[in-house]
Amino acid sequence: MTTFLTGVPGGAKSYFGIFEISKFFSIFLKDNKKFKSHISKSNPYKACLTNINEIKLDKFENVSLFDFQKFYVILTVLHSMFKSGKNDTELLQYLEDNNIVFADTLIVVDECQNFLEKDDTILVWWLSYHRHFHQDIILITQNLDLVNKKYFAFSEIYLKAIPSSKKISNNQMIYQQFTSPKLYKNSQANTIKLPVVAELFTYYKSGANQQSKSFILHYIKISIFIFVTLMILFFLFIKSKSPDKEYTETNTYHEQPKQKTPILKTKSFFDNADLKLFVFNCFDDYCYFDSSSKIPKTLFEAVIQQIETKLISKREYNNSTDFYIITNKNNFEFIKKENEDEKTSISNPIFK
Repeated sequence: MTTFLTGVPGGAKSYFGIFEISKFFSIFLKDNKKFKSHISKSNPYKACLTNINEIKLDKFENVSLFDFQKFYVILTVLHSMFKSGKNDTELLQYLEDNNIVFADTLIVVDECQNFLEKDDTILVWWLSYHRHFHQDIILITQNLDLVNKKYFAFSEIYLKAIPSSKKISNNQMIYQQFTSPKLYKNSQANTIKLPVVAELFTYYKSGANQQSKSFILHYIKISIFIFVTLMILFFLFIKSKSPDKEYTETNTYHEQPKQKTPILKTKSFFDNADLKLFVFNCFDDYCYFDSSSKIPKTLFEAVIQQIETKLISKREYNNSTDFYIITNKNNFEFIKKENEDEKTSISNPIFK
Protein backbone atom coordinates (compact mmCIF):
# COMPACT_ATOMS: atom_id res chain seq x y z
CA MET A 1 0.00 0.00 0.00
CA THR A 2 1.24 3.47 -0.88
CA THR A 3 0.25 6.49 1.22
CA PHE A 4 0.97 10.14 0.47
CA LEU A 5 1.09 12.49 3.50
CA THR A 6 1.11 16.26 3.10
CA GLY A 7 0.83 19.32 5.34
CA VAL A 8 2.42 22.64 6.22
CA PRO A 9 5.89 22.78 7.82
CA GLY A 10 5.67 21.85 11.50
CA GLY A 11 2.31 20.15 10.91
CA ALA A 12 3.31 16.80 12.48
CA LYS A 13 3.97 14.94 9.22
CA SER A 14 7.19 13.33 10.50
CA TYR A 15 5.36 12.48 13.74
CA PHE A 16 2.98 10.28 11.75
CA GLY A 17 5.92 8.46 10.16
CA ILE A 18 7.66 7.94 13.52
CA PHE A 19 4.37 6.75 15.04
CA GLU A 20 3.90 4.13 12.29
CA ILE A 21 7.50 2.93 12.61
CA SER A 22 7.20 2.70 16.41
CA LYS A 23 4.08 0.53 16.16
CA PHE A 24 6.21 -2.27 14.71
CA PHE A 25 9.84 -1.59 15.66
CA SER A 26 9.97 0.40 18.93
CA ILE A 27 12.06 -1.02 21.76
CA PHE A 28 11.10 1.19 24.70
CA LEU A 29 7.42 2.13 24.24
CA LYS A 30 5.80 -1.13 25.29
CA ASP A 31 4.94 0.27 28.74
CA ASN A 32 4.03 3.78 27.62
CA LYS A 33 0.41 4.37 28.71
CA LYS A 34 -0.51 6.50 25.71
CA PHE A 35 1.20 4.31 23.14
CA LYS A 36 1.05 0.68 24.25
CA SER A 37 -2.48 0.16 22.90
CA HIS A 38 -1.19 1.09 19.42
CA ILE A 39 1.65 -1.45 19.37
CA SER A 40 1.01 -4.07 16.69
CA LYS A 41 0.50 -7.57 18.04
CA SER A 42 2.08 -9.05 14.92
CA ASN A 43 4.74 -7.53 12.69
CA PRO A 44 4.33 -8.17 8.94
CA TYR A 45 7.68 -6.50 8.21
CA LYS A 46 11.24 -7.77 8.51
CA ALA A 47 12.73 -4.28 8.43
CA CYS A 48 12.10 -0.58 7.94
CA LEU A 49 13.85 2.01 5.77
CA THR A 50 13.44 5.74 6.46
CA ASN A 51 15.15 9.09 5.98
CA ILE A 52 13.25 11.00 8.69
CA ASN A 53 15.48 13.82 9.92
CA GLU A 54 17.98 12.67 12.59
CA ILE A 55 15.98 9.60 13.57
CA LYS A 56 17.44 7.85 16.63
CA LEU A 57 18.05 4.34 15.30
CA ASP A 58 18.98 3.06 18.76
CA LYS A 59 15.32 3.48 19.77
CA PHE A 60 14.27 0.81 17.27
CA GLU A 61 15.20 -2.64 16.06
CA ASN A 62 15.61 -3.52 12.37
CA VAL A 63 15.29 0.11 11.25
CA SER A 64 17.89 1.43 8.79
CA LEU A 65 18.52 4.71 7.00
CA PHE A 66 17.02 5.10 3.55
CA ASP A 67 19.77 5.94 1.06
CA PHE A 68 18.07 6.88 -2.19
CA GLN A 69 21.15 6.40 -4.39
CA LYS A 70 21.75 2.84 -3.15
CA PHE A 71 18.03 2.12 -3.25
CA TYR A 72 17.82 3.29 -6.86
CA VAL A 73 20.68 0.98 -7.86
CA ILE A 74 18.76 -1.97 -6.39
CA LEU A 75 15.63 -0.88 -8.25
CA THR A 76 17.58 -0.65 -11.50
CA VAL A 77 18.88 -4.22 -11.14
CA LEU A 78 15.45 -5.59 -10.23
CA HIS A 79 13.81 -3.73 -13.10
CA SER A 80 16.39 -5.12 -15.54
CA MET A 81 15.77 -8.66 -14.25
CA PHE A 82 12.01 -8.15 -14.55
CA LYS A 83 12.33 -6.90 -18.15
CA SER A 84 14.45 -9.96 -18.99
CA GLY A 85 11.62 -12.26 -17.88
CA LYS A 86 12.58 -13.12 -14.29
CA ASN A 87 9.60 -13.95 -12.06
CA ASP A 88 8.88 -12.87 -8.47
CA THR A 89 10.54 -15.92 -6.94
CA GLU A 90 13.76 -15.22 -8.82
CA LEU A 91 13.71 -11.54 -7.88
CA LEU A 92 13.18 -12.34 -4.20
CA GLN A 93 15.89 -15.01 -4.32
CA TYR A 94 18.34 -12.45 -5.73
CA LEU A 95 17.59 -10.12 -2.81
CA GLU A 96 18.03 -12.93 -0.28
CA ASP A 97 21.26 -14.23 -1.83
CA ASN A 98 22.78 -10.75 -1.71
CA ASN A 99 21.47 -9.96 1.79
CA ILE A 100 19.64 -6.84 0.53
CA VAL A 101 17.08 -5.18 2.81
CA PHE A 102 14.22 -4.62 0.40
CA ALA A 103 11.38 -7.15 0.59
CA ASP A 104 8.91 -7.30 3.52
CA THR A 105 9.74 -3.72 4.52
CA LEU A 106 8.01 -0.58 5.70
CA ILE A 107 9.45 2.38 3.77
CA VAL A 108 8.94 5.93 5.09
CA VAL A 109 10.36 8.61 2.80
CA ASP A 110 10.37 12.22 4.04
CA GLU A 111 10.56 15.14 1.56
CA CYS A 112 9.68 12.68 -1.19
CA GLN A 113 9.33 15.51 -3.74
CA ASN A 114 13.13 15.48 -3.94
CA PHE A 115 12.94 12.02 -5.54
CA LEU A 116 9.54 12.08 -7.26
CA GLU A 117 9.63 15.46 -8.96
CA LYS A 118 10.21 14.03 -12.43
CA ASP A 119 8.73 11.11 -14.35
CA ASP A 120 11.14 8.19 -13.96
CA THR A 121 10.60 4.77 -15.54
CA ILE A 122 12.38 2.90 -12.73
CA LEU A 123 10.43 4.64 -9.94
CA VAL A 124 7.12 4.22 -11.78
CA TRP A 125 7.83 0.49 -12.08
CA TRP A 126 8.71 0.29 -8.37
CA LEU A 127 5.49 1.94 -7.21
CA SER A 128 3.43 -0.18 -9.59
CA TYR A 129 5.18 -3.41 -8.53
CA HIS A 130 5.96 -2.83 -4.84
CA ARG A 131 3.22 -5.15 -3.56
CA HIS A 132 5.08 -8.08 -5.14
CA PHE A 133 7.90 -7.32 -2.70
CA HIS A 134 5.49 -7.06 0.26
CA GLN A 135 6.27 -3.39 0.86
CA ASP A 136 4.18 -0.63 2.42
CA ILE A 137 5.28 2.89 1.49
CA ILE A 138 4.61 6.24 3.21
CA LEU A 139 5.65 9.26 1.11
CA ILE A 140 5.79 12.58 2.98
CA THR A 141 5.83 16.02 1.31
CA GLN A 142 4.94 19.61 2.16
CA ASN A 143 2.94 20.01 -1.03
CA LEU A 144 1.53 17.38 -3.39
CA ASP A 145 1.92 19.84 -6.28
CA LEU A 146 5.68 19.25 -6.04
CA VAL A 147 5.26 15.56 -6.88
CA ASN A 148 4.89 14.38 -10.47
CA LYS A 149 1.23 13.48 -11.00
CA LYS A 150 2.10 10.15 -12.62
CA TYR A 151 2.98 8.65 -9.22
CA PHE A 152 -0.51 9.34 -7.83
CA ALA A 153 -1.90 6.49 -9.95
CA PHE A 154 -0.38 3.98 -7.52
CA SER A 155 -1.55 5.49 -4.22
CA GLU A 156 -4.61 4.36 -2.29
CA ILE A 157 -4.54 6.91 0.54
CA TYR A 158 -3.84 10.65 0.77
CA LEU A 159 -3.43 12.14 4.25
CA LYS A 160 -3.41 15.82 5.23
CA ALA A 161 -1.86 16.74 8.58
CA ILE A 162 -3.82 19.39 10.50
CA PRO A 163 -1.43 21.85 12.25
CA SER A 164 -1.93 22.76 15.91
CA SER A 165 -2.92 26.31 14.94
CA LYS A 166 -6.11 24.92 13.38
CA LYS A 167 -7.12 22.70 16.30
CA ILE A 168 -9.00 23.64 19.47
CA SER A 169 -6.98 21.15 21.52
CA ASN A 170 -3.37 19.99 21.11
CA ASN A 171 -3.91 16.66 22.87
CA GLN A 172 -4.13 14.81 19.55
CA MET A 173 -2.51 14.79 16.14
CA ILE A 174 -5.22 14.91 13.47
CA TYR A 175 -4.91 13.66 9.90
CA GLN A 176 -7.69 13.88 7.33
CA GLN A 177 -7.82 10.93 4.92
CA PHE A 178 -8.79 11.46 1.27
CA THR A 179 -9.23 9.28 -1.80
CA SER A 180 -7.97 11.96 -4.21
CA PRO A 181 -4.73 14.00 -4.35
CA LYS A 182 -6.86 17.13 -4.86
CA LEU A 183 -7.96 16.76 -1.19
CA TYR A 184 -11.48 18.00 -1.91
CA LYS A 185 -13.97 17.76 0.96
CA ASN A 186 -16.21 15.40 -1.00
CA SER A 187 -13.28 12.96 -1.29
CA GLN A 188 -12.60 12.85 2.47
CA ALA A 189 -13.08 9.28 3.68
CA ASN A 190 -11.87 9.28 7.28
CA THR A 191 -10.16 11.21 10.08
CA ILE A 192 -7.20 9.67 11.91
CA LYS A 193 -6.41 10.85 15.45
CA LEU A 194 -3.16 9.91 17.16
CA PRO A 195 -2.28 10.62 20.80
CA VAL A 196 0.52 13.06 21.52
CA VAL A 197 3.29 10.89 23.00
CA ALA A 198 6.01 13.19 24.33
CA GLU A 199 8.68 10.48 24.13
CA LEU A 200 8.25 10.16 20.37
CA PHE A 201 9.49 13.73 19.87
CA THR A 202 12.87 12.62 21.24
CA TYR A 203 13.16 9.96 18.53
CA TYR A 204 13.80 12.47 15.73
CA LYS A 205 14.44 16.16 15.07
CA SER A 206 11.51 18.17 13.80
CA GLY A 207 9.39 21.24 14.43
CA ALA A 208 6.29 19.14 14.93
CA ASN A 209 6.53 19.38 18.72
CA GLN A 210 6.67 23.17 18.61
CA GLN A 211 2.95 23.72 18.93
CA SER A 212 1.67 27.14 17.91
CA LYS A 213 -1.34 28.80 19.44
CA SER A 214 -4.68 27.74 18.03
CA PHE A 215 -6.21 30.43 15.88
CA ILE A 216 -9.52 28.54 16.25
CA LEU A 217 -9.58 29.63 19.89
CA HIS A 218 -8.62 33.11 18.75
CA TYR A 219 -11.51 33.02 16.27
CA ILE A 220 -13.92 32.03 19.06
CA LYS A 221 -12.68 34.90 21.23
CA ILE A 222 -13.13 37.36 18.37
CA SER A 223 -16.65 36.02 17.74
CA ILE A 224 -17.56 36.48 21.40
CA PHE A 225 -16.13 40.01 21.36
CA ILE A 226 -18.11 40.90 18.23
CA PHE A 227 -21.29 39.41 19.70
CA VAL A 228 -20.93 41.36 22.96
CA THR A 229 -20.16 44.56 21.03
CA LEU A 230 -23.22 44.13 18.83
CA MET A 231 -25.41 43.47 21.87
CA ILE A 232 -24.18 46.66 23.54
CA LEU A 233 -24.79 48.68 20.37
CA PHE A 234 -28.25 47.14 20.02
CA PHE A 235 -29.09 48.01 23.63
CA LEU A 236 -27.94 51.60 23.13
CA PHE A 237 -29.98 51.83 19.92
CA ILE A 238 -33.15 50.59 21.66
CA LYS A 239 -32.57 52.95 24.55
CA SER A 240 -32.20 55.90 22.16
CA LYS A 241 -35.66 55.14 20.76
CA SER A 242 -37.30 55.69 24.20
CA PRO A 243 -36.77 59.43 25.15
CA ASP A 244 -37.68 60.51 28.67
CA LYS A 245 -40.80 62.73 29.09
CA GLU A 246 -40.30 65.64 31.41
CA TYR A 247 -43.16 67.66 32.83
CA THR A 248 -42.81 70.71 35.08
CA GLU A 249 -45.98 71.37 37.03
CA THR A 250 -46.80 74.65 38.85
CA ASN A 251 -49.88 75.91 40.77
CA THR A 252 -51.22 77.91 37.85
CA TYR A 253 -50.17 76.27 34.57
CA HIS A 254 -48.38 73.38 32.88
CA GLU A 255 -45.16 74.32 31.19
CA GLN A 256 -44.83 73.01 27.67
CA PRO A 257 -41.94 70.59 27.36
CA LYS A 258 -38.95 71.96 25.55
CA GLN A 259 -38.48 70.64 22.05
CA LYS A 260 -35.55 68.32 21.92
CA THR A 261 -33.04 68.41 19.16
CA PRO A 262 -33.01 64.96 17.55
CA ILE A 263 -29.83 63.01 18.23
CA LEU A 264 -28.21 61.76 15.06
CA LYS A 265 -26.60 58.39 15.80
CA THR A 266 -23.49 57.73 13.77
CA LYS A 267 -23.80 54.44 11.92
CA SER A 268 -21.33 51.89 13.28
CA PHE A 269 -19.26 49.52 11.17
CA PHE A 270 -20.86 46.63 13.06
CA ASP A 271 -24.41 47.72 12.16
CA ASN A 272 -23.94 45.95 8.84
CA ALA A 273 -25.85 42.66 9.11
CA ASP A 274 -23.81 41.11 6.30
CA LEU A 275 -20.53 41.10 8.19
CA LYS A 276 -18.52 37.89 8.30
CA LEU A 277 -15.13 36.90 9.72
CA PHE A 278 -12.74 35.39 7.18
CA VAL A 279 -9.52 33.66 8.28
CA PHE A 280 -6.73 33.20 5.72
CA ASN A 281 -3.55 31.16 6.29
CA CYS A 282 -0.91 32.63 3.93
CA PHE A 283 2.47 31.24 2.89
CA ASP A 284 4.96 32.51 0.28
CA ASP A 285 2.83 31.79 -2.77
CA TYR A 286 -0.70 30.89 -1.69
CA CYS A 287 -3.33 31.85 0.87
CA TYR A 288 -5.65 29.12 2.15
CA PHE A 289 -9.24 29.85 3.21
CA ASP A 290 -10.13 26.33 4.31
CA SER A 291 -8.91 22.81 3.56
CA SER A 292 -10.14 23.01 -0.05
CA SER A 293 -9.91 26.68 -1.05
CA LYS A 294 -6.81 28.67 -1.99
CA ILE A 295 -5.80 31.71 -4.05
CA PRO A 296 -2.40 33.14 -5.04
CA LYS A 297 -1.05 35.46 -2.39
CA THR A 298 -0.61 38.30 -4.91
CA LEU A 299 -4.29 38.06 -5.87
CA PHE A 300 -5.28 37.97 -2.19
CA GLU A 301 -3.34 41.18 -1.51
CA ALA A 302 -4.88 42.87 -4.56
CA VAL A 303 -8.41 41.94 -3.46
CA ILE A 304 -7.75 43.33 0.03
CA GLN A 305 -6.71 46.67 -1.50
CA GLN A 306 -9.98 46.88 -3.44
CA ILE A 307 -12.26 46.24 -0.45
CA GLU A 308 -13.19 49.57 1.12
CA THR A 309 -15.14 48.41 4.16
CA LYS A 310 -13.09 46.01 6.25
CA LEU A 311 -11.29 45.37 9.53
CA ILE A 312 -8.00 43.46 9.32
CA SER A 313 -5.84 41.83 11.96
CA LYS A 314 -2.91 39.55 11.36
CA ARG A 315 -0.66 37.18 13.33
CA GLU A 316 2.76 36.29 11.98
CA TYR A 317 4.54 32.95 12.46
CA ASN A 318 7.89 31.64 11.25
CA ASN A 319 6.66 30.35 7.90
CA SER A 320 3.19 31.84 7.50
CA THR A 321 0.88 34.71 8.38
CA ASP A 322 -2.75 34.45 9.50
CA PHE A 323 -5.11 37.25 8.40
CA TYR A 324 -8.42 37.89 10.19
CA ILE A 325 -10.71 40.00 8.03
CA ILE A 326 -14.18 41.28 8.98
CA THR A 327 -16.03 42.43 5.88
CA ASN A 328 -19.13 41.84 3.76
CA LYS A 329 -19.77 38.12 3.45
CA ASN A 330 -20.00 38.37 -0.35
CA ASN A 331 -16.52 39.84 -0.86
CA PHE A 332 -14.80 36.44 -0.93
CA GLU A 333 -17.55 34.30 -2.50
CA PHE A 334 -15.50 34.12 -5.67
CA ILE A 335 -12.88 31.95 -3.90
CA LYS A 336 -15.33 29.16 -3.15
CA LYS A 337 -16.79 29.33 -6.67
CA GLU A 338 -13.33 29.34 -8.25
CA ASN A 339 -12.22 26.26 -6.30
CA GLU A 340 -15.48 24.39 -6.98
CA ASP A 341 -15.20 25.07 -10.73
CA GLU A 342 -11.73 23.54 -10.96
CA LYS A 343 -12.53 20.29 -9.20
CA THR A 344 -11.45 17.20 -11.08
CA SER A 345 -11.67 14.08 -9.01
CA ILE A 346 -9.11 11.28 -9.17
CA SER A 347 -10.69 8.33 -7.34
CA ASN A 348 -8.68 5.40 -6.02
CA PRO A 349 -9.91 2.61 -3.67
CA ILE A 350 -8.64 2.48 -0.12
CA PHE A 351 -7.19 -0.78 1.15
CA LYS A 352 -7.23 -1.10 4.91
